[in-house]
Amino acid sequence: MAAAHRGKAIDKQDVCKKLHGLLKKHYPGAAPKSELPVLETLLYAVCLEDSVPQQAEMAYARMLNGFHDLNEVRVSSIYELETIFEGLSDPAWRALRLKNVLQFVFESTYSFDFDGLRRKPTEQAVKMIGKIPQLSAFVRHFAMQNALGVHVLPIDERMRLVLVWLGLVESSSTLDSASETLRAFVRKADAAVICHLLRMLSTDPKYMAVFDAPVALIEHSADEAIHRLEVLFKQGVVAAKKLDAVRVADAHTAALAAAAAAPKPKVKSAAKTGKDSPKDVGKEASAKSAVKEGKAVEGKAGEGDAKKAASKPAVAKDAKPEKDKAEKEKAKPAAAKPVSKAPPKKK
Repeated sequence: MAAAHRGKAIDKQDVCKKLHGLLKKHYPGAAPKSELPVLETLLYAVCLEDSVPQQAEMAYARMLNGFHDLNEVRVSSIYELETIFEGLSDPAWRALRLKNVLQFVFESTYSFDFDGLRRKPTEQAVKMIGKIPQLSAFVRHFAMQNALGVHVLPIDERMRLVLVWLGLVESSSTLDSASETLRAFVRKADAAVICHLLRMLSTDPKYMAVFDAPVALIEHSADEAIHRLEVLFKQGVVAAKKLDAVRVADAHTAALAAAAAAPKPKVKSAAKTGKDSPKDVGKEASAKSAVKEGKAVEGKAGEGDAKKAASKPAVAKDAKPEKDKAEKEKAKPAAAKPVSKAPPKKK
């Protein structure tokens, strides 16, 4: 599972520079600039997450044109707000985040003006945005970058999958950790452009199948990122998947070889450890089971004898003693009968 070149130092900053140039060549055109107020930047970010700018702009326009004002959006139900995000993923979650942003700003300022954050210290403004409930990391980072000028890279889930495939972040990374990792290799001046280019790649229908099913058996190495991306652009999805399959097979073979070469754990003898060996333990267990079985057989036999004895007719216990008593009575001499005296004669 380890990358083949893990022991080799990888200059991810150089990889990001080459990646910037390759993506800019494949997706020409300037990155869109956001000049919206702070509140509207948050609302637009809700529409932009995991989508392309054209879809986000259409959803944002439906929000502004489909309701009287932002207060009507705030008091509308989630079901009513889902229509804004028609054609986008997770419309219910987007509707909830939209409603929570408006509710939080209204309760904090009693208006729909959140530009006061720009006059606060950066740390305090970032902390204030972080208090909005159910806000995703992407929406928070997008507002920090575009409305407050903070050096941070807003990464959504589709962009994270691309970064995992390129080997720039780990597969277990979160949106926050992926943003923090990438920030160390990208200059602040290039942050908005590279985020736009990563978005174009992650939402390109020709290549989405490669990123939606990342290879879980291996961790991609960043030093192969440019080569693998060139294969994807020039030869297509099938060639890129074959390249991944070869790397999976190599990783599997290396894992089997490492398991075979690993020293087996030594079993200490019973004399050294003072404990019974596995064989002695097995013999003792067998003997105990045999004794138990013998006792069970004897118990069953005893039960059988008891049943047989119970089935025979009962013999009177006092039959023999009474016979002996009768014989003794016969053997005794007959007792002399008393002689009755005649009454005296009267004179």
